Amino acid sequence: EGRGGGRGSKSSRKKGEKLGESFDVVKINGMKLSKPQDLYSVLWESLSGRSIKTATTAKNYIERYLEENVRRKRKRRMIVIMVDEIDLLKTRKQDVLYNLFEWPLHPSSNFIVLGIANTYDLIQRLLPKVKSRMGSSTVKFLPYTAEDLKAIINQLVGPLKVISEDAVEFAASKIASWSGDARKALNLAIAALREAEKRGRDEEVTYMGMKNTCQELESSPLVLMIKVEDLK
Repeated sequence: EGRGGGRGSKSSRKKGEKLGESFDVVKINGMKLSKPQDLYSVLWESLSGRSIKTATTAKNYIERYLEENVRRKRKRRMIVIMVDEIDLLKTRKQDVLYNLFEWPLHPSSNFIVLGIANTYDLIQRLLPKVKSRMGSSTVKFLPYTAEDLKAIINQLVGPLKVISEDAVEFAASKIASWSGDARKALNLAIAALREAEKRGRDEEVTYMGMKNTCQELESSPLVLMIKVEDLK
């Protein structure tokens, strides 16, 4: 669990590069899945190179893949499945999370699952059946403080002189009270800049401008989902 910084039709798979390590890494981002079940299709495509549209079919193929390891006593390269934003896979029944953590326990499985979540108490929110399939190793990174977030925002937009100091302080304090997620702090700053642009104002974003933008985003169903990449 750590600090934070569509259907994801593709995941990345890379080979271990150090000392001839015999493993591959599959990276999947929960935010890029249109629904949790799409993880099956994305994972199977990475394993096989073949695209499967139906999640249920992809899940069946993955389970067949694991069964073949046992039946043929096949030793495959270890595959580290790294799922970012794994908290977004949580549903009422939590079936996707259960299956994901069940697969490494399958006889002769070559899967290792690493989950990265912004929800600090995710494990406490999981059903007992899911917890029973998880390992005991967790690493927790404390959320960014207001001072941390202020420094991050200033590093990105400070040299541009487009956001007043008290506006930066407000944004940093607000996000620190929500989650301490650096990406949300940056997104709030970007949203405030866009609002100022829309109104044709060349002057810097003020405290009130930042506060108004924050209130608008709080009431939006797409709260703080603007991409930081837009500034690049």
